[in-house]
Amino acid sequence: MVMLGFIANTAFGQSLTVSGTVTDELSGDTLLGVNIMIVGTSSGTVTDLDGNYTLTVPGPDTELRFSYIGYETLVVSVDGRTTINIELRPSAILGEDLIVTGYYTQRRIDLTGSISVADVPQMQRIAESSVNRQLQGQVSGVTVSQSGQPGDEPSVRIRGVGNFGNVNPLYVIDGVPTSGIGDLNPRDVETLQVLKDASAASIYGARASNGVIIITTKQGRQGLNVTFDTYVGYETPRHHGNAWNIASPMEMAELE
Repeated sequence: MVMLGFIANTAFGQSLTVSGTVTDELSGDTLLGVNIMIVGTSSGTVTDLDGNYTLTVPGPDTELRFSYIGYETLVVSVDGRTTINIELRPSAILGEDLIVTGYYTQRRIDLTGSISVADVPQMQRIAESSVNRQLQGQVSGVTVSQSGQPGDEPSVRIRGVGNFGNVNPLYVIDGVPTSGIGDLNPRDVETLQVLKDASAASIYGARASNGVIIITTKQGRQGLNVTFDTYVGYETPRHHGNAWNIASPMEMAELE
């Protein structure tokens, strides 16, 4: 009995607490919600808002698996360490488009819903101050119409008008739902995807009944890269004295 108690105490003493921070290998940003599992068990934890984690492992030779959507899975041996900081590398699938929905990132070839991806560099060649105006003619099934009123934001319809009242799509910018993108700088857009079928409602609810436009904006990355471009437009009236060339009351009477 004494020997069994000694062995049990020795085994218990081998467990240790491991902590650290998980970051993006390219940008250095901390990652929230990274899954950390002890290999061979169902025990694990996730990183907090600051990318930190704490986990008690059974022994110094335990292996930990770090996994996160959009990143390569990494398996690391503890090797008796109590502090393990991890850098995860974004996964790159050559020749395959990745589609970001409300729940996950999936290969375009595996999608069953109707989703279109806009060519953002092609859109940004259009000298417009509105993302919606740049969207005209870029995605199938999306119609952009303008009232002609100066400064008026165009109306976007996904697969036509199916009901009365509000028929505007739901916009999701960096995971945050919003009703409009009139104040979004077109140069800040990195990716733009359009969810056009009813499956979008299973992710975003009734607000997605008219379709969803998902926008990811550009984020800071390691290294300095500065670009600058500008354009300006103006209008001049054809007649200096009568800008709209409207008939006077006398001319109106003569016309009648």
